[in-house]
This record gives sequence, structure tokens and C-alpha cells, in this order.
Amino acid sequence: MIEVRRVNGPCHLVRDPVPGLRYLGIPRGGPADRLACAVANALAGNPGSDWCLEFALVAPLLVARATVGCAYSGPPVDLRSEEHTSELQSRQYLVCRL
Repeated sequence: MIEVRRVNGPCHLVRDPVPGLRYLGIPRGGPADRLACAVANALAGNPGSDWCLEFALVAPLLVARATVGCAYSGPPVDLRSEEHTSELQSRQYLVCRL
């Protein structure tokens, strides 16, 4: 489980659009950066329609509550843990272990 602790800018949980719901007033939607979402899902071994956490400008503060695998696609961001700090590059897969 991943907990979103703090959001510092636009941050949305997105997935591939679900067609056929316009009659219910639900727009087609989907991620703003479809390629980044597809790359992150491919890195994680997920089908392209799985959920992605999409953020812009500033990464949110995330806390892993269990051992989880995460994929990232986008510009470099700082990755910090209690033990160390490093830069997470685009198209990387990481495992957070407790």
C-alpha cells in the first residue's frame, strides 16, 4: 500500500479512458501524458489500463506501508528514504521494502 502524505501541486489518479459512459455525464478522460502512463505500466508489468498517479511540477510525498513495486516515467525527481537520497530517472522501476 502506498499512502499519499502531501500533494504539492496537481496530482490525479488516472487510467485509460473507459468509453461508453458519456450518456451518464462521465467524460472520456484519461491521463494527460498517455505515453508516460503506458511506459510506467509496462515497467511494472501491468496491462496498459491500470491506474497511475499522475503529477505535475512537484512530486507528492508518498509513504510505502508495505513492500511495493513502483514504476516511474517522467523527468528526474528526488527520491528520499530514511537511509539515503538519490535521483529517480525516467523509465525506472524500483521496489520499496520494509
